[in-house]
Order: sequence, then C-alpha cells, then structure tokens
Amino acid sequence: MRIDSQQYVAFLEEVMASYPKVDPISVIHNKYPCCLFKKWLGDNIKMSIFDSWPPASGDLMPMNAVFTDILKEFEAKQILVHSEKDLYKEVENCFLTLTENENYANSLISNIPLQLQQIVLKNEEPM
Repeated sequence: MRIDSQQYVAFLEEVMASYPKVDPISVIHNKYPCCLFKKWLGDNIKMSIFDSWPPASGDLMPMNAVFTDILKEFEAKQILVHSEKDLYKEVENCFLTLTENENYANSLISNIPLQLQQIVLKNEEPM
C-alpha cells in the first residue's frame, strides 16, 4: 500500500492529536521528505526533526529490515488493504509470521556489522 503526501500529513496530524500538549515532539525522518511534508513541518511548531541522525544508522537497521520483510510478505501474498484498521491487522499478522522463527531477531542484529561495512565500502570511507 502506498500513501501520498496528503495522506501522510493527515496521518501525522491524527497521531499528533493523541499526544498531550508538549513542545516539541521530536521525530526521526528520512532525508527525502516530500515538498508538502516539508511545508507542513515548517508550519507546525509542535514537530522537531533530529537533523543530525545518520541516514544509515546501525540502530535503525533492524527496524528497517522488519518493515522491509513485512512489505515482502505483502507483495508475496498480494495483500490489499482498504482501511487503516485492516492495515494494522495485516502488519501485525505479517510480524507474527516473521517472528515465529525463533532466530529472526538474532539474525536482524547479527547482520548489522555486515550492513555497516557495506555502507562504508559504498561510500569509500575508511573504518
């Protein structure tokens, strides 16, 4: 399922409405937000982005891998959802399927050094 920028902003507004009145809400966002999101972010003083967070951060790799695996499950099973409720249910089902393998979490973590090394080699930076 792909969402457009208007749906993404609407989702963020819905999530933010559930937070208590605190200033600001700090988030990590990818380095390529769409123009509409950038404008919305600039207009919204409740949001603060961690600009210095590295885009290839080792601590985010397991989470990225889980979401990639969930997307692969969606594609393999040709899962279509038509509501937010269905989306949450299907993501949960895919996550439960993935974690039935008792070595799943360990494999995610053990892959971090290799992934970091690949990033270094790709960017031709010394370790």
